[in-house]
Amino acid sequence: MLVLSWIVTTGLSWLAVRLDERRLSAERLERAWPPSSRDAAMLAFGPLAVPFHFVRTRAHFRSAVGIAWIPLGILLGLAVLAAIMLVSWALLEGFAWVLGVPDVG
Repeated sequence: MLVLSWIVTTGLSWLAVRLDERRLSAERLERAWPPSSRDAAMLAFGPLAVPFHFVRTRAHFRSAVGIAWIPLGILLGLAVLAAIMLVSWALLEGFAWVLGVPDVG
């Protein structure tokens, strides 16, 4: 179940970042990680890389609005992270139920 958990959370994290990148403006997309760096960050850090993506693509130091996006990006990233964890939990509980894995709790 541990490997399955890693696959699900990493996959959902990658999906969330890719879906967000598709809807970003050209200016924000320029601040996003290059694809190879993004994929490496997703593999190495999994869901923990999601808040960094949202801060990196939205915040900048050229204006007050860009600076305001630092905490807003963190909050948005944490909200997406919470959604990833909730969906991951539901999927893994479903897999455990289908496979008949006993509940340890």
